[in-house]
Amino acid sequence: MTEISQEQAVELAFLYHPSMYSKSRIGPTGSQQYATTLAQAFINVGAPNAVTCLAQTEQMFKEFAGLIEPYARKETRCSWLKLQEFAKLQQIGALFNPSPALAKLAWQRRHFGNRAYSIIGVAYKLSHFLVQDALADLVTGPMEPWDALVCPWQSTKKAALRELSAYGEYLKERFNIKTDVTLGLQLPVLHPFVRIPQESNREAGLELRKKLGIEPSESVVLSAGRFSPLTKASPLPLFLSLQRAAEQTDKKVHLVLAGWFEPEAISQEYIRTAAEIAPSLTVHIFDGRDEETLKAVWSAADIYTELSDNTQESFGLTVLEAMANSLPVVLSDWAFSREIVENGKSGLLIPTTGPVPGLTDELALLSSLSLIDYESHVGLVSQFVSVDVSQAAKAYAELIENSEKRSELGKNAKAVVAARFNANLVIRQYCHLIGELSRLRRAPVNEPAPAERSLFTYPTRLDTAVMFAEYSSATLSPESVLRLHGSADDLKDLVGRLEALYFGTIAKSMLLPVAELSKLIDLIGEKGECSLSDVTLLYSSAHGKALLLSVLWLSKVGCIKIVEGARVAV
Repeated sequence: MTEISQEQAVELAFLYHPSMYSKSRIGPTGSQQYATTLAQAFINVGAPNAVTCLAQTEQMFKEFAGLIEPYARKETRCSWLKLQEFAKLQQIGALFNPSPALAKLAWQRRHFGNRAYSIIGVAYKLSHFLVQDALADLVTGPMEPWDALVCPWQSTKKAALRELSAYGEYLKERFNIKTDVTLGLQLPVLHPFVRIPQESNREAGLELRKKLGIEPSESVVLSAGRFSPLTKASPLPLFLSLQRAAEQTDKKVHLVLAGWFEPEAISQEYIRTAAEIAPSLTVHIFDGRDEETLKAVWSAADIYTELSDNTQESFGLTVLEAMANSLPVVLSDWAFSREIVENGKSGLLIPTTGPVPGLTDELALLSSLSLIDYESHVGLVSQFVSVDVSQAAKAYAELIENSEKRSELGKNAKAVVAARFNANLVIRQYCHLIGELSRLRRAPVNEPAPAERSLFTYPTRLDTAVMFAEYSSATLSPESVLRLHGSADDLKDLVGRLEALYFGTIAKSMLLPVAELSKLIDLIGEKGECSLSDVTLLYSSAHGKALLLSVLWLSKVGCIKIVEGARVAV
């Protein structure tokens, strides 16, 4: 990969949670692979001097640092930004969240001003009702033109815009709005990318074919990744069309499934079904999560195929990897495949037919009400997306019999990936996007003077101290009077003993250190009693919330008595 210049480099903070990223380059989901490889490539190609990770715990930060360390330059610094340090994002300028759920982050940003920084997310899994709710939140949330929801494909963008437009129309109707409801953020299309192999592992491929007893004249058709009949693709069109191709060519055909199955036990159903409806096929199953195994199957295969029929498909990374390995691809004409492949030139596309609106509408409602699970929802819908089996059989047969056609398509496929889906190109596009968002955010505008920051900057996530203000009998205030509830030595001993107990450490990360708690106890003891405002004057403002929370906690464990209003005699 080629680094961009320091003049082109931009800063970006990554929001990290283990569920969003993959510790391995392979699996378990496309979104996790995308997030991981994007972070790695951004560090490698984007060449920032520093990268920031916004994470809940230090352990999570260390996990993120471990993911990117092999790709970072020696001078690149990786730093941890705690979740309570959101304000520091103003110094960085942009936050990347590998998810469509951006509105909550935008509400949080309002505490510092809508122009404090940009928020960038990724659209995927648009068929899930929780993601669809997140899209709706983009319409009503405080999103701005300097924010962006990156769409991997034009088909993804069109799907997102349909829901966003539909929700906008509902709001117009519901609140009698006369003007169109506009979307605040941008929806740029930035494609996924894969690494181009430096050389093929031909020897490993030949060794694998020999191990499986596959003759040079026999054909190997490969499909890789995650296998699920409900959330990926029904195997029926694949088995049926390969059976027909084997009959038409009178050649032995091997189908290699290299990946993992969800659930794992379903792999036996794949084998049983293939034996029943495609007896001419020989099926081989490999764990595609092993990189060395995957390299071997790439080289052993003659054809790569995916007959996708599921709305969950978002990234197409395995297709791009197959093309990067110079394999001719046979794909269903579904979602993004036509954005990757030019039919007949860099691959073969098989026609698909979907249901008309209204035929499966009740499934979305049942799913949103949790009356059926998400997997059942998308799996049932996919049962009514047809893949042209006869056309697929014709495509497989053509490639089985024509090695020159296979070679031509494979060569063209690799050229397409090298030109359009390489990390250098995509990361440059990301850097350009971040730069443009920064320009929009910093542009001078005629805005009214901002009102004093309201407690209600995030109206659906109010501070519990605001929402439940009437629950407690009193509220801590500067006038609150503090006095010890025993001798200072006994109370400090209690605090020390509590530190060794689980129930005494639940809030440890939000409190002053134990040594500081002891100093606070001594201070109040020396004064006899003092107001909260007196106490805060004697501590650095850097303690901030920790000091106030510590006062409440010490009262909770019986060390301090809090008296409201004027000082009263003991």
